Amino acid sequence: MNKAVLPVCGLLFFAAVACQKIMPGSPESGEVVAEPISGLTSAQLNKHILGDKAFAKIYTPEEGLGPIFVQASCEGCHIGDGKGHPINIVTRFGKTGTGGFDYMEDEGGAQLQPRSIAGFQGEVVPGSHMFRTDRLPPLVTGLGFLAAIHDSTILNFTDSLDADGDGVKGTVNYLEPEP
Repeated sequence: MNKAVLPVCGLLFFAAVACQKIMPGSPESGEVVAEPISGLTSAQLNKHILGDKAFAKIYTPEEGLGPIFVQASCEGCHIGDGKGHPINIVTRFGKTGTGGFDYMEDEGGAQLQPRSIAGFQGEVVPGSHMFRTDRLPPLVTGLGFLAAIHDSTILNFTDSLDADGDGVKGTVNYLEPEP
């Protein structure tokens, strides 16, 4: 047997084992939640299918993608509508400022957008940051359940002082629409 075969075989074995540690596998079956719930009407199922298509759509620069971005589709981060996967960690950063936490909007905002369209460069974390964290994109499921609750129902549960004594306090968080 050729003396070079054994070292080459060893190197190939090492590379195969090392790649399994570096490259995470597919999401577990419990992490993929793309299927509709049972009992939907045909109209509800059609809405689900349309939503799934929009979620999986890969956007192009002609449709407004870029010049920098995290992923070209929602599903690029939230695989199977589930939580993110280690292969697509999201990097957040910021610093403390005179008025509290500074989201560094003047430097692109607090979420790293590492990808870019042709002719542009993806972002890098600014050197002026104080805090950095790598996170899995959150689970994206159940939004249809929340949308099905009428606003008045949510407002009726507002109890900022725990007036009913059940130990639960809460207010409605209003967000201003972007211009």
